Amino acid sequence: MKGTSVSTIRRNSLFLFLAWPFFTLIYAIRNYQANWAKDIIWLFVVFHGLTITIHDVGEEKRDANRYRDKFVKMAAKSVTFQNITSLFYTEDEDTQYVDVLELIIIYVVSRFSANYHVLFAVFGLIFGYFYSRNIWYLIEKAGGKLARENIPIIFTFAFIVGFWEINGFRFYTAVHLFFYGALPYLMEGNKKRLWFSAIAMLMHFSFVAPVGILLIYLVLRNRTNVYFALFITTFFVKELNVGQVGEFLSNNLPEIFLPRVKGYTSDAYLEVLDVLSSR
Repeated sequence: MKGTSVSTIRRNSLFLFLAWPFFTLIYAIRNYQANWAKDIIWLFVVFHGLTITIHDVGEEKRDANRYRDKFVKMAAKSVTFQNITSLFYTEDEDTQYVDVLELIIIYVVSRFSANYHVLFAVFGLIFGYFYSRNIWYLIEKAGGKLARENIPIIFTFAFIVGFWEINGFRFYTAVHLFFYGALPYLMEGNKKRLWFSAIAMLMHFSFVAPVGILLIYLVLRNRTNVYFALFITTFFVKELNVGQVGEFLSNNLPEIFLPRVKGYTSDAYLEVLDVLSSR
């Protein structure tokens, strides 16, 4: 709209979002070059979290069910932040508290609300920020108007770990945290945000491995021949021996991580994943 200030367009887009969120989402995607577009995507993720519905299906609960149950349980208790920090890297009845950021977020939200929709709106607020910023970083690096060959790449990135994945908040937020720190370094050598990649380990303990690989890359830099040789090697590996991986991690990680390692590499857990993926 010619002659209309950026602040006015931004304000109008926010009013439009309140009236019709999905239409505004499409409008923002069509106007991806506008500065306000990424904020509409961010808001839509918050909206998705606020309106999420969680169903109990069978005995095997998904992550979203566990977040809800943990949150409702904590909201009903009188606990202090000191009580929460005392649980870090210790074992509770059912959960090993090694993903400390999730516990802090649940605690903070439980102090002013017992509605799990509010919790998932906060999940959306956090996830949506890094999700939208990662996508727009790629758009900005593509430069100006997107060329046809760039569109599939950006859409693939946006859909592999999409905003609907906040039902598995810890892992998928850790993914975008990791990329938020790593992308500027990998694409332009900017190290300023690398600490976000390290924070991913506090969101989900499994990111010890990607962060370790990133550290190796920081030391070795662009050793194209070495990386290409490793890439070719993967063609000869039919499947990963999960038992051996679990044994290696058990022998090399701190003891607090052992319950999680054993849980994620057990035959029972792998069978559950097969069942869930087949639904």
